[in-house]
Amino acid sequence: MLDSDDDEYDSDMEGFIDDNDEGASDEISAQIGAIFGYDRSKYGRESEYELSKMDVSFKDIEREEKRSLKIAQQEDAREAKLEEERKRKAMKKKGKY
Repeated sequence: MLDSDDDEYDSDMEGFIDDNDEGASDEISAQIGAIFGYDRSKYGRESEYELSKMDVSFKDIEREEKRSLKIAQQEDAREAKLEEERKRKAMKKKGKY
C-alpha cells in the first residue's frame, strides 16, 4: 500500500534538501577546525618509525596496569589519611567549644 503523499513532489522542500555532496566533508571539517582552532598542519602523518613505537605487548600493558594500580592505591591511602586528620581536627574543635 502506497500513500499518495509519499509520491508527490513537495516544492517547499526543494531548498531544504541538499543533494550536492561535492566537497561537503571538506567544508564541514574546515568549519569544525575554525570553531575549535584545530590546525591540521601541526598534526601531520607519523613516520613509520613513530608508528612502530606505538606497538606494545600484553606484557607491557600488564606492567603499566600494575604500576597504575600501585600509584592509585598510594594516592587513596594518602587521601584517607588526610580525611582522618580532618575528622580528628573537627572533633577536637567541637570538643573545645
